[in-house]
Amino acid sequence: MRSIKLSISVLLAIASLTLAQRPPTPGPANYPDIAAHVGDGVHWLTQDPVILAEGRNRLEVRKSKALHADFDRQAALESAFKEAKTRNRLVLLYVPRILTGKRGRQAYRPAILDNYMKSVHFSAPAAVDLINRKFVPLRLICDEKLGKILKVSAPETLEPAIFFLKPDGTIVKKIDQFRSFNSAWFEQLLATVLGQNPEFAGKSKTLSSTLEKYKRKEASALELAQEYLRDKDPETLRVIKQLEETAQLSEGEALKLSILKITSLRRAGQLREAQVELEKIKDACLKKDPAKRRRNPTPIESSFHCEQGRLLLLMGKTDAAARELSRVARGSRRAEAQYH
Repeated sequence: MRSIKLSISVLLAIASLTLAQRPPTPGPANYPDIAAHVGDGVHWLTQDPVILAEGRNRLEVRKSKALHADFDRQAALESAFKEAKTRNRLVLLYVPRILTGKRGRQAYRPAILDNYMKSVHFSAPAAVDLINRKFVPLRLICDEKLGKILKVSAPETLEPAIFFLKPDGTIVKKIDQFRSFNSAWFEQLLATVLGQNPEFAGKSKTLSSTLEKYKRKEASALELAQEYLRDKDPETLRVIKQLEETAQLSEGEALKLSILKITSLRRAGQLREAQVELEKIKDACLKKDPAKRRRNPTPIESSFHCEQGRLLLLMGKTDAAARELSRVARGSRRAEAQYH
């Protein structure tokens, strides 16, 4: 009997040790930690320190408001204007909460929509890269002072909202009344705003350097097109079309340039034109060499499948898009395909 009790005690001790060594199972208790880090890829000049209500954190919200009662949002916005003037950039002001106007008409759990915005619009790699390169971003609650500056009140303006402003404070675009959250749409919105305000979409030092090297014939047409695309410059599509007409390219280089053109068309929202261009190069990208036996696609095949998949995704053809993206087995586009 004593030996049986001893065996049971040993088994219970082993089970307890095994359970203690297991990693914690993700559950509701972990979600706030995950949500706290979405959108961290954006280099916010200022983030409002007051936390937002999500239904179960009323005490934390009250403590946060009391702790940061002296936070000056007007000063934060003015600081962003100074930074934008120095860098010759537009200010991207994200407003997750509007406190001006008729209260009680907005979301009573604004943290939920805020988390949607951060996890989609402010986490998509292409959008985050564009924001960090071309804008001065900040995230502020709209209080009475900001409401007067922005001429915003509820319920005329619905939260969340995004404002694009010049360094002098002029609002060039306001977006509110979000009905869905789509990272591709948001990327196109950012590109459109820059295209409408090209004076604030200055070229990076790397692009300027590559452009000078190309003029001295020290950089290829493909390198120049890649740098334009990487810099998210509004002139990218025009430059690539010009290079197609004037540059001396090999067959492989011409295919790569065509892929860059298709990427630029997709970013500009010209989906039909992008699909037409894909069809033109389909046979050349996917042709098989009978002398070689291989299973994995070449980098140019992977790029073709990636662009085809992303276009199908934007067209709402999710099953077909998933099949195309699953074929991206190698190259620099693999991580992009896996994300989408």
